[in-house]
Amino acid sequence: MRAIVRGLGAGLLAVSLTAASVAPALADGPELTDYLNPGQPHFRVQLDAAAAQAREAGALRAATFNVSLSRGYAGELAQDLSLPGDEHAAAAAEVIQRTNPDVVLLSDFDYDEDHAAAKSFRANYLEQGQGGQRPVDYPYLYTAPTNNGIATGADLDGNGTVGDAADSFGFGDFPGQHGMVLYSKYPIGQQDVRTFQRMLWKSMPDNRMPHQRYSPLVRNVLRLNSSTTWDVPVQVDGSTVHVIAADAGAPVDEGGSPQQGRNADQIRLVSDYVGGGADAAYITDDAGHSGGLAADAPFVVLGDLDADPSHGDAATGAVRELLENPALVDPRPASDGAAETGITRPGQPDDDEAAAPRLRTSTSDAGALRTDYVLPAAALPVDGAGVFWPAARQDGRELVFGDPAPSGNHRLVWVDIDLPDAQ
Repeated sequence: MRAIVRGLGAGLLAVSLTAASVAPALADGPELTDYLNPGQPHFRVQLDAAAAQAREAGALRAATFNVSLSRGYAGELAQDLSLPGDEHAAAAAEVIQRTNPDVVLLSDFDYDEDHAAAKSFRANYLEQGQGGQRPVDYPYLYTAPTNNGIATGADLDGNGTVGDAADSFGFGDFPGQHGMVLYSKYPIGQQDVRTFQRMLWKSMPDNRMPHQRYSPLVRNVLRLNSSTTWDVPVQVDGSTVHVIAADAGAPVDEGGSPQQGRNADQIRLVSDYVGGGADAAYITDDAGHSGGLAADAPFVVLGDLDADPSHGDAATGAVRELLENPALVDPRPASDGAAETGITRPGQPDDDEAAAPRLRTSTSDAGALRTDYVLPAAALPVDGAGVFWPAARQDGRELVFGDPAPSGNHRLVWVDIDLPDAQ
């Protein structure tokens, strides 16, 4: 019941919770579509009352959201966000305000050295009410350089030209394009962050690098991450939660170059890191420290992994292995809106990913796919989960309807995690 109260208090009006948390709470109450009707008498009063008791001690709402806010040249995003008025940014901020996560990872958000874009989005959009929603305050943020747009000096895509976007360590027109930023309501252990931007692809045992495609010189310098991976410690009421932030490169990049093997190995890096032990011994961070997470470290994986377990261009095995990693749990966040994008295939079991359109989190030319993930440690109880994808006639539908939708082609995914050791 707490997941429902908390979601309503945050203004989350049109996502579906996991069946386990929803069914008992609604069994004796009104139908969901009626209860969430903004025209219902005293609707705002009910939300305000729920908000007053929204968060119990030890609960953490973690979310990931590809906001599609990258621009065409360095500094353009910071300039666009320096004042209120950007409609796409306002729509993305409204989605965040409606779901009200405690920590949220934004991907496809350009990085700049002064963090101007990240700070302006916080001040001019998140801290300003959007669409009648309450502002949300994130005193802490973390962002860092990525590999996108950093030139390799080689013709990686084999088109006879050196220096175009596909010849960077990660596809991009300038350094920092398609970056990430993490916002948090809780303190971030900045000095203890681990980043894996410069880790070499060849250092991963049994990697999928296509040796026939790259010269020996390129193979020796090519980085594993197209973007980057972070381990960001967040202090929550006496507990440390490691936010494992990832943004795997597309299996086919924007220039049309196949990258399935690299996408799969970037996902495997996350799986090996949270699994720890001998399988993570090869992992070395940018400070030169090796190894993965400690076996008992609380964590949550956040990110757009650009891979669906059953469909699309990605090699599906890697993300399936991640979802089946015993170190973590897949809460299978779902929404009613995603269910409208496809139908269940006859003869497939209910737990088959292909038979679960409600789990989808993004749209593309290939159709609706599950590409965005929030995966807590197996030892952390999950109180609820969802995807902000309102169905027709549900509140907030205007934020996700259209091509492109005002808030982008990805949906915010959230999970409520219980932290029993929090003080």
